[in-house]
Amino acid sequence: MRKSTSIILIAMLSFVSLNLLSQSALDQKNGFKDFTLGDKFYKWSSNLSYFNTLQSGIKVYKYNGTCCRSVYGYGIPEIRIGFDSNDELTAIWLTTEMFQKGYEIDKKYTEYGATKDFEKIRDNIESQFGQADGVHGGDGDSDLTLYWMGTKVWMNLVYEYLGVRNGDRCSILIAKIVPIKTKDGF
Repeated sequence: MRKSTSIILIAMLSFVSLNLLSQSALDQKNGFKDFTLGDKFYKWSSNLSYFNTLQSGIKVYKYNGTCCRSVYGYGIPEIRIGFDSNDELTAIWLTTEMFQKGYEIDKKYTEYGATKDFEKIRDNIESQFGQADGVHGGDGDSDLTLYWMGTKVWMNLVYEYLGVRNGDRCSILIAKIVPIKTKDGF
């Protein structure tokens, strides 16, 4: 009985240790390539065009520069970055190239679940940051989302199936964890 309890305890501690390591790695990375969460707006302003403002007040810009245009060997045609009211970089959105191009481009219908490209990106992220802390979607949903939580930074990876005629791709969001301020204390 003590031996099995010890084995279970060691397994639990190993899982907790690995999770803490992934949290630490995500917090230490604190961004994507040259983009560091907390960067001031002026650092990137010459390569930005306004996109929109979120309900939270974060101003989102499309990045037009040449930096940081690939992730694990896949091209990133679109990068958007968001700045808070203090003009600090608070979120980074990356959209990969299309994996299956779609019917209009290559005259092939998009296969649902042909996710080897998604799995390659996921495997690389997991080798760097550990296993995902959670999963949402899958089993027939058009999107599958995995997320990683640090203490200061969170990240999600989304597989986007865009329909039989439109292809598929991934998007990645890396953002600062911002405490929610409530008026009623709950």
